Amino acid sequence: SCSTHSLLEDIQIPTVVLAAHDDPFIPFEDYHAAKASKNVYTHFEPFGGHMGYLTREKTPLGDKRWQDYALYE
Repeated sequence: SCSTHSLLEDIQIPTVVLAAHDDPFIPFEDYHAAKASKNVYTHFEPFGGHMGYLTREKTPLGDKRWQDYALYE
């Protein structure tokens, strides 16, 4: 009931959706069912949980947050 997937098709500015297949809160199938505008770029990782995008080694930004580095590039 709190999902915003119905709003994805109305997005007009470039947007990145980063998600993992093993997210315990948002079923991965919901992303495939949602209609998204051409301005929405999706990136899916097999693992990572709910926003748990950490690396073993530090990124060039100096920390272990993979998500921050991926969006920075």
